[in-house]
Amino acid sequence: MAGLIGTGLSGILSHQAALNTTGNNITNANTPGYSRQEAVFETQDARRTGAGSIGTGVNVVNIRRLADQYLVQQVREDSSLFGEQNALNAELSRLDNLLGGESTGLNTALNN
Repeated sequence: MAGLIGTGLSGILSHQAALNTTGNNITNANTPGYSRQEAVFETQDARRTGAGSIGTGVNVVNIRRLADQYLVQQVREDSSLFGEQNALNAELSRLDNLLGGESTGLNTALNN
């Protein structure tokens, strides 16, 4: 009887963890940047008996974050490109300040 209770308890506890994960998903549904999670179940090793094998329940082995990997990669690439372009813009702005405008700067000095 203890085996039956243990098997049932493992199922209840595992599904409680899954319900907690679902609650977390619902709570954060409108949070920008949040990606849904899911509980990953795995069966426990069966117990061998003379009549065969008896299941011993289930465990939650992982809470997996679900996200579109293509979109995640695109965001990473775009963020990298933005940083690169931002740095280039800063350097070109410095160069523009050194060269000056139409009334002052290197161009006017060379023409005079």
